[in-house]
Amino acid sequence: MLFDLNIVGITTLDVVRANKFVAEKVGCDPADVDINVIGGHAGATIMPVFSQDKYAAKIPAAEVQALDKRVQDAGTEVVNAKDGKGSATLSMAYAGARLGKAVLAGLAGTPTTECAYVVSDGVSSLPYFTTKVTFGPKGIEKVHPIGTLNEYEQKRLKEAEAQLKAQDKLAKIMAQIDKLDAALKAADDAFAGFEQGERQVELGSAGVALNARQGQARQGRSLADGRVIQGQHG
Repeated sequence: MLFDLNIVGITTLDVVRANKFVAEKVGCDPADVDINVIGGHAGATIMPVFSQDKYAAKIPAAEVQALDKRVQDAGTEVVNAKDGKGSATLSMAYAGARLGKAVLAGLAGTPTTECAYVVSDGVSSLPYFTTKVTFGPKGIEKVHPIGTLNEYEQKRLKEAEAQLKAQDKLAKIMAQIDKLDAALKAADDAFAGFEQGERQVELGSAGVALNARQGQARQGRSLADGRVIQGQHG
């Protein structure tokens, strides 16, 4: 059985990008940066919390919005840099490996924390939400609260949550459409089976009638032949 705390969405790529961009800005090693990226994993739902990191907090407030937007659009930036001939395959592989390593370390008994898209567990009003998660021997051991946000981040959180709610609503509608499609296909299959069965019955009835007519014809020919024979002998 699949439990909510066994479902993990990979959003590590957003963290990797945010760490890299901050390190470039302030001139430090990306490994020393630890940006908490919350929300989701698409467009404005990606919300890096720069104020919670000691290096990112040094970035002037006037530059934060542009940096925030760059993290959101980083995938497009890579595609454009490759002139449409590829995407961020290496960074995606690295991000996936990093999250996988965190999960495996936790299962092995070493609690490890990474950002991931998980059941919100009260952290947000949304059913699923990206935040820091600690993995342990049983999988997800703790879903961390968002933490303190500055004024800009509070505004961004509302924007991210609004988009996530819209996406959740759309996903539920699509799920209902999929169920309806499945029901209609089942009905079509059943009707096709009924038509095939009905056709077979018709063919069977036609075969019986044909056999009866052929039998009558043979009987008629036999009687006629008998009369002919009798006439010849008469």
